[in-house]
Amino acid sequence: MHRSVRMMYMLVLSVLLAGCTSSPPATVDEQAVDFTLMTLHDEVLSLSSFEGKRVMLNFWATWCGPCREEMPHMQKAYEQHSDAAIIAVNMTDQDYGKARVQSFVEEYRLTFPVVLDEAGDVAKLYGVIAVPTTIFFDEQGRITDRVSGPLTTAQIDAYMQ
Repeated sequence: MHRSVRMMYMLVLSVLLAGCTSSPPATVDEQAVDFTLMTLHDEVLSLSSFEGKRVMLNFWATWCGPCREEMPHMQKAYEQHSDAAIIAVNMTDQDYGKARVQSFVEEYRLTFPVVLDEAGDVAKLYGVIAVPTTIFFDEQGRITDRVSGPLTTAQIDAYMQ
């Protein structure tokens, strides 16, 4: 079976299984649940390290067309909102691996933190079953919004303000 067909089959199967076993989606006004993941540069990143800042937490994969569409908008927003944080959580357990993620980051010249959810634990923690999914947090760590689908720079700006 061709690799991309096999990966798509595995993705569909994991989404179906996730629907049976995943946590309920994180909802507005819930408090953030802390997590720690590794960056592409093998550094530890914890959500709690952004305490006191607004945070955009984006779940994505390299094979996701809408994620590719959204990344330039995220980069632009990251450059415009130095008082906020953007964290891209690659769903590595459903992607093609760290090398492919690194190539993607280089291709799109991304400078915001990219972390690897290699076991899918953080996606499960936040009830993410589709990409892209973005969760916004206020300075107190409360969820202010949850969005499925790609965002434009203007939409990100509106959520970050």
